[in-house]
Amino acid sequence: MKVREVSPLRQKTVDVMTMKGLSPVTQKHYLREIAKFDRHTGHQLDVQTDDAIRDWILMLIDGGLAPRTTNVAVAALRLFYDTVLGQPEKVAALRFRQVPDRLPRTMPQEDVEHLIQAMTDMRYRMATLVAYGSALRVSEVVSPQVPDIRRNEGLLHIRRGKGNRERMAYLPDAVLGELERYWKTTWPRPESWLFYRKTPDQPITVRSLQIAFGKARDQLGLDRGLTFHCLRHAAATHLLEGGAPQSVVQDVLGHKSPESTRTYARTTSVMFRSLDHPVGRFLAA
Repeated sequence: MKVREVSPLRQKTVDVMTMKGLSPVTQKHYLREIAKFDRHTGHQLDVQTDDAIRDWILMLIDGGLAPRTTNVAVAALRLFYDTVLGQPEKVAALRFRQVPDRLPRTMPQEDVEHLIQAMTDMRYRMATLVAYGSALRVSEVVSPQVPDIRRNEGLLHIRRGKGNRERMAYLPDAVLGELERYWKTTWPRPESWLFYRKTPDQPITVRSLQIAFGKARDQLGLDRGLTFHCLRHAAATHLLEGGAPQSVVQDVLGHKSPESTRTYARTTSVMFRSLDHPVGRFLAA
């Protein structure tokens, strides 16, 4: 099989991103956006003007792409022209679009239960259960290995979370019990990767887990707008509804800022229940 050569410019871009500590997923997205602009220019990136770069971003916006998507393109081109090519003046005027402040999409507890039960493959079922039980991102649930389970502490070692942050995730006792049954009954038995795809040396992928989730969701006739990430939203909301302190939920989610966790509090009425609103008094009079 012929090995595809990596161009010096692409390698330099990867090196710059690696030195900046960007995650593999972020690097992949940035390279994709740079490649799209490269094809658009006829492979003449280095001679593009600031107007041409601006017009490309405007074309993406006019094409109906969401702010988060076009912001990735802006970030990628700013890094490329500023740091890789050393032409910062060409991207100095690029600005990020404001992302709408929407409430997290969640789902009722019974829908989560039905979703997990609807998954026929035990590996994907268990991965989904762990994702909900530990409020994990999809990228975090496909990567654990068997030694990452801290049975006696009730923790799961996340070696590479969002922003390359290492953390310990909470594993409820009930989930630990299911994991023990899964480990004993799955064959070949997981030895390295906790959830493997075809063979124990191949971990399940983000895409394969998302597909399994989508099939279960569609089988149950649930809203197709529900994604795997909604399990994380649901876990946070359900914990808050159960009376968990916001600071504890923040640690469960691995949030650096309490404001990120407060977003979930706005999806439920739990934080308003203790209010003594005067309207009740004058209506009762």
